[in-house]
Amino acid sequence: MKFAVALIDNAPAFHFGKANDFKIITFNEGKIVSTEEIHDEVSVHQARPQYLKNLGVEALICNGVGSGALERLVNLDIKVYGFNELSVGEAIHQFTLGNLIENTDVFECKC
Repeated sequence: MKFAVALIDNAPAFHFGKANDFKIITFNEGKIVSTEEIHDEVSVHQARPQYLKNLGVEALICNGVGSGALERLVNLDIKVYGFNELSVGEAIHQFTLGNLIENTDVFECKC
């Protein structure tokens, strides 16, 4: 499985539409197989869900997601998980343990 953590300035992103950086993690058989940090300067935030899908991402960890982005992510079968006040490393760890809750709440940014 491949999942992404949305970042802003190497910190957890609280707004998906403003996140140009992502940590992409490949997780298989209970282990992190690889990690990669990517910078997406090209995609506008409306195109970002498809960009992540093209990378093979199946889940996104991010706290703030607008209704349009959430709809696009869900339509692409990308699950969204929140992480509250966790660091990026702790959010990744908790996700791999299955402790993060799927987030269906939207951050109404009107994007």
